[in-house]
Amino acid sequence: MFLIPPSDITKFLVFLVDNKFNFSSHIEYFVSKCDSRLFYMKQLKSFVLNNDRLKTFYISNIRSVLLYGAPAWHSLLSLSSKGKLDSIQGSATMIKSPNLCHIDRLDFLSAPLLNDFFYLHIA
Repeated sequence: MFLIPPSDITKFLVFLVDNKFNFSSHIEYFVSKCDSRLFYMKQLKSFVLNNDRLKTFYISNIRSVLLYGAPAWHSLLSLSSKGKLDSIQGSATMIKSPNLCHIDRLDFLSAPLLNDFFYLHIA
């Protein structure tokens, strides 16, 4: 007989869920994935990529990762996990438009705050 050893974190499809049905491990994993993509976004900006292309890179390579599976886990996130997601978005918008305040950068990207996005598209 084959026994599966108990684990604190289980990967189901692409979601990382711990034994308390908490998605903090999932958020940590995807935040680190987005951090590496932010590095590439900085490199693209240094090559004087225009704003429309930086916006496309952000939406397709960073925001899509941040929002993947959000209907399944967003309502279960702690405030600190939601803050980590917002911090990634803030860093990406800072790369694109460093001279604007956070809300103006989001308007420039035509992107709502992540919490607003979740409530607009999930609720």
